[in-house]
Amino acid sequence: MLLLSTASLSAQEFTVSAPRHIAVAGHACYHPQFSPDGNELLVTSEAFDGLALVSVADGRYRILSELPGAGYKASMSPDGSMVVMREAHLADQSMSIHTLDLATMQRSTVVSHGPHVNNIDITRGQLTIPLNSRLSIRAVSSTRMKAAARLATPATLVTEEDLKMVVYRNGTRHVVDPILARDGRDVNYCWTSLSPDGTRLLFIAHNTAYTSDLDGNDLVDLGPLHAPVWRDNDWVVGMIDSDDGHVITESDIHIVAARDSSRRQLLTPADGTVKMFPTVSADGRKVAYNTLDGELYIFNITPISR
Repeated sequence: MLLLSTASLSAQEFTVSAPRHIAVAGHACYHPQFSPDGNELLVTSEAFDGLALVSVADGRYRILSELPGAGYKASMSPDGSMVVMREAHLADQSMSIHTLDLATMQRSTVVSHGPHVNNIDITRGQLTIPLNSRLSIRAVSSTRMKAAARLATPATLVTEEDLKMVVYRNGTRHVVDPILARDGRDVNYCWTSLSPDGTRLLFIAHNTAYTSDLDGNDLVDLGPLHAPVWRDNDWVVGMIDSDDGHVITESDIHIVAARDSSRRQLLTPADGTVKMFPTVSADGRKVAYNTLDGELYIFNITPISR
């Protein structure tokens, strides 16, 4: 393992391996997302057009779709048998939602020419989609995954609607606005997600990352951490970047304690390479990211025993 700053060993929370390049011949890859088993990455273009799977081991590239917008918040079912993806229709500014059976490559349309949708939940053989301020629940199946025998409303789902943070709890819609409640500022929210145990929110407001409880209380300021994702219930991984007003000139991957922003660590070598859009494997042991040129890298991360 490579400790990135031996001078500050006492402040280290994790040991980190040197990033390994995943060589993908002939393809630029952006916005990676780990498959549930951590062996593959969903990737797309810089503008989210098209979708592919990349093998973490050898960079093997498998095209899944060439639809515009297919890579925007694409996700996989927990058993890894199905992908949920979008299709952007520029003519009428609408969006379709499709599922793709990875065994048969059969695509099924779940929503046709609907409104823009951000977060979608796929669990227990069903899709839960926030549509028009209500939850739409659809049964889905693949060659490996059976459709739910009885559709059930998920306990919690967080998403953005009209740039506001919305939490659905047991099917009831709540607009959660912790920044307005704290200091009266009207802000837009993005990059919302739910902690693995379903008890905390992670989001960005005014270029600052925060965590809070489901009501927007117990607010923790994580600082200017962009593209944040949960590692587990206690830690958040994201990028800290700067730009020249046009393009990103610097970016590195950091990890921050979700309830104590003073506990933070640089995870990637400060070598001038622009490192963006981190993703963390389900077991929390691997982090992958892309560079400005669409190169993929991966490294291992291990908590230090205290």
